[in-house]
Amino acid sequence: MKALMKSASEVARLSGMIFTILGGAKMFGYFIALSRLPNVLAENISMLSVPPLVILFLIVMVLFILGCFMPAIPLILICVPIFLPIAHNLQWDLLWFGVIVVLAYDLATVTPPFGINLFIMKGVTQVPISVIYRGVIPFIGTLLFIVALISVFPALATWLPYSLR
Repeated sequence: MKALMKSASEVARLSGMIFTILGGAKMFGYFIALSRLPNVLAENISMLSVPPLVILFLIVMVLFILGCFMPAIPLILICVPIFLPIAHNLQWDLLWFGVIVVLAYDLATVTPPFGINLFIMKGVTQVPISVIYRGVIPFIGTLLFIVALISVFPALATWLPYSLR
């Protein structure tokens, strides 16, 4: 019974933190949209004389850095309202852009030293963190290759969904 109460208390505490983060992210997204910052930012970025792949690289880097510290849902709720108008103004395929966002987040969550999934793996497996860092290197290389490949060849990410219409 004591273990059950401790477990329930821990679940309630974690659920409260998660809902607080989600509520804050939702309010942040609302106020960002209300301020029209994403639209102004998208218009200004669209006017830059920079290749779209450079802008995509910067977006992936922002997602990568933030993804090291934040869980998925708050990251998506905060960043997508800002980056989606940019993708729309640059006339990117939004399905392709969504795949890039998910891959960038996945890459961030397994990148040492701050990848959130690495600490989850440590807690679950009780394996030293140094072993986990070494074991994740092939996955990081593979994800980097896939992000680069899909960035250069968008049809790789959109072929199957569009063929199922």
